[in-house]
Amino acid sequence: MDENNVETVDFGQKKLTLHSTSHNLHSIFWTKLINKNRAFRLFAKEKKSFGNYDRRKVLLAETVKK
Repeated sequence: MDENNVETVDFGQKKLTLHSTSHNLHSIFWTKLINKNRAFRLFAKEKKSFGNYDRRKVLLAETVKK
């Protein structure tokens, strides 16, 4: 901010917002998965929909870029 570079501030603010929101959503998600059977069913559906972990990473990265 000392250099009046608004783009850097905007970028940092977006990153902070993204990471704090992600943290909050993950906290809610994992506290709701107390029941192991529900968690197992969820992971099975996720694997069926998205495939393996590497495929999910690619899909997520493409989504974030948009």
